Amino acid sequence: ILLVIGGNPSINWYDVFKGQLLNGEEEIQVEMAHWDEISLTSYSDSGAVVSLHPSARPIQGTSMTAHRTIKPDFLLVRSACRGVIGQDWRTVLYGLMFSNIPSLNSLHSLYLCQEKPIVYARLNEIRRRHRHRQNQHASGGGGGGGGDSGDNGGGQQQQLAEDDFYFPLIDQTYYATWREMTFSTGFPLVAKIGTAHAGFGKMKLKDAGEFEDFRSVCALQNQYVTAEPFIDWDYDFRIQKIGSHYRAFRRYSTHWKGKGMTQHDEDIEVSPKLKYWIDSASQALGMDICAMDGVHSKVDGKEYIIELNDSAIGLVSRHQEEDLIHIRDLVMTRMALSYPPPPSSSSSSSSSTSSKQSISEVVTENSAAATTSSSPPPSTIAAQAPARGSSVPATATERSGGGDNASSDVARLQAQLDEVQHRLNLLQVQHRALQQETAAHQATEKKDKANKKGGIFSSKNK
Repeated sequence: ILLVIGGNPSINWYDVFKGQLLNGEEEIQVEMAHWDEISLTSYSDSGAVVSLHPSARPIQGTSMTAHRTIKPDFLLVRSACRGVIGQDWRTVLYGLMFSNIPSLNSLHSLYLCQEKPIVYARLNEIRRRHRHRQNQHASGGGGGGGGDSGDNGGGQQQQLAEDDFYFPLIDQTYYATWREMTFSTGFPLVAKIGTAHAGFGKMKLKDAGEFEDFRSVCALQNQYVTAEPFIDWDYDFRIQKIGSHYRAFRRYSTHWKGKGMTQHDEDIEVSPKLKYWIDSASQALGMDICAMDGVHSKVDGKEYIIELNDSAIGLVSRHQEEDLIHIRDLVMTRMALSYPPPPSSSSSSSSSTSSKQSISEVVTENSAAATTSSSPPPSTIAAQAPARGSSVPATATERSGGGDNASSDVARLQAQLDEVQHRLNLLQVQHRALQQETAAHQATEKKDKANKKGGIFSSKNK
């Protein structure tokens, strides 16, 4: 089961992944939900039980209109779990991390991106390494000395070529609270409160008076503040990375934040320099999907890297269809790495065969009774395929040539017992989820009755 969280509500991920098979065998089941539609409980022994509430913005003809309870095998996260007006679903993120569910981007990477100063610190480490190398070359210490002159010269040339791709991260100052904001590093500057998105929570300050006014506003917020020089830019740029596919855009706007109805963009070539910047940043934060934003100064003609965005990036409409395919293929690749096909099993008398059967089929084949056992009722939690990586019971055809091989019989029985135990574990998880839903429903009914009773008494008193 693939759970897609958030993103553009008009994108139908059910259609994007339709017909996709994991390892060429198992069809992908897709579910979609936004952060505010998710509740979960995670168990150390059986993983996360995720409840998806009916969506307020469902895609018609899909399961988004119903309540669902699932155990996701993989996550594709397409929106930030913190909103700009107080929304905060990090507790859901922590529950998914508790169960170590594979994800794109990785849950650890998403965790790091919850606070922008942490992202900046990783980017600043890249800049520090470049400055250290440049200082070594300037002092003549980059050659290493000794050895073959041809090899040494080639090594220096390669190192210098890498240093040509400097990492122009903008300078920044961090204030833990408003009390530390007693000085600035120059004006004009851009000050930002906490971690926000889409231009929220930041202001351009021209002088010390405006800085002091902004400081007084920050005193009402329990947040850190960051400040960086304001760059008078003529265009900004974005470098987009989806796995091994890259795009670059140049964007123009009359608003200093790069927003507004006047904004337009154009495709530009992904130069080796731009590719090097985003590869360095994505590696530092473990990102498969990301976008780097920066500006080009019309004063000094230099480029400045402003920030790095995670897998919640928006897609440019003219490339959206193609980029969705890139994301889909990347998810399938990561899922295949997380859930490789089980090793092929072989019998002593026949060629090696791999087969997946439901537990009902195994019971039917081994039953001495004439009646056939019915398959267990379909459930989103209890998937019909055996657990990935578990032993696969041999088919009737494979057993026919086995004769009286006692060890083969024992192995087959053990595989069947393991499969039964796996099914029991899933049923226990389902039972826990039903108990939670029942308790929540009863509490809601009790509250509704109390409210109605209180309304009657209130009217009588009046």
